Amino acid sequence: MALTAWSSANYLSTTSLPISVYPLLVSLWANRTSSTAASRTYVSLDDATHRYADTVLDGSNFTAASVYNGVANIASTSSTVTPSGSWYHGAGSYVSTTLRTAWHNGVAATDQTNANSPNAPTTFFIGKNGLNVEAYDAGDGLAEVSIWDLTGFTSGNITSLVGKLFNGGAASAGGNPLNITAESAQPWTGKLKGYWINSANTITDLSGNGKNLTMTGTLTNFASHPTIEAVTPTTSIRPRTTVSIVP
Repeated sequence: MALTAWSSANYLSTTSLPISVYPLLVSLWANRTSSTAASRTYVSLDDATHRYADTVLDGSNFTAASVYNGVANIASTSSTVTPSGSWYHGAGSYVSTTLRTAWHNGVAATDQTNANSPNAPTTFFIGKNGLNVEAYDAGDGLAEVSIWDLTGFTSGNITSLVGKLFNGGAASAGGNPLNITAESAQPWTGKLKGYWINSANTITDLSGNGKNLTMTGTLTNFASHPTIEAVTPTTSIRPRTTVSIVP
């Protein structure tokens, strides 16, 4: 199951940042059951006064990739209204201060307006931001949050990675970040920096990078979980044993 009961008092966070510099990608699955006409935060890399990278559901129910530099909130916003009561995939890439993109179920919206770089982040949040406003709605579900290092990616590489995370598994399942990062000789090979809230609601970092989350307040199980492909087991080959027969 996913997690729910989000608020400014109920959220996940760590000061052991999974990544702290551009370029980066945030990927997640969300289920909106409410209809609050206000922005809500999925995931945020913040300090106390600025948002370095903020992936949100805006007041019009569009997925957005946002930054806040202390003066203005500058975002790229998808053009697809988020459905109510079903799982959807959201993602935000932050390539530079002049280029960020939001995806809603694989469909992109790009903003190239100069955002001015905010302060370096100090905390990674899921379900709220460091300004203690725009928490995710209490009744909504969040799951399958992953964060990626985009160093060396072309724009086409980023689009391909988002496509795999949205619909890269068998039978139209979402791609599993652990399978994707383990693919051989791809731009995203080994680039997974953090992965949390799988079907077992694990807030331990599944990527193996040790960026475990702390729960503040109390989060509870959501009623369902998005359909994500299973982790492909690794195969180990036993060395051949030579048996000598002594006459």
